[in-house]
Amino acid sequence: MFFSRRAGSLIIDRGNLATFDYNETAFIKDGVPHDIDVSAVVPVGCKWVYMEVALMGSSIVSGFSFKPKGFVSIFNIFLHFNKSIDTVENYYGWVQISSDRLLTYTMSADVTSVWVTFKAWVK
Repeated sequence: MFFSRRAGSLIIDRGNLATFDYNETAFIKDGVPHDIDVSAVVPVGCKWVYMEVALMGSSIVSGFSFKPKGFVSIFNIFLHFNKSIDTVENYYGWVQISSDRLLTYTMSADVTSVWVTFKAWVK
């Protein structure tokens, strides 16, 4: 576990996790934005979360995006598309999180499996 104090923020690593936080049953896969409440995992006061997303899809345009709820900007989006078919690909990235700990996600309909883990956060 590590932490770093910089500009008044604290990065908190969750350490060596035994399992993922969410799988495909937590997501609606239809290419339309939906909200997910991550307050069961992410504590109050977090500003950013570091995520690992393991994704498998049935086409090379299988993909996902995460952004803070209420953000309309095309920036600060954690977005990826698979580069191969029926192969698990892992993606890592930081995304800002709203104070109510809701993220807006979009997941394409051809995503066959997905596992999401919150690895760290900034308070």
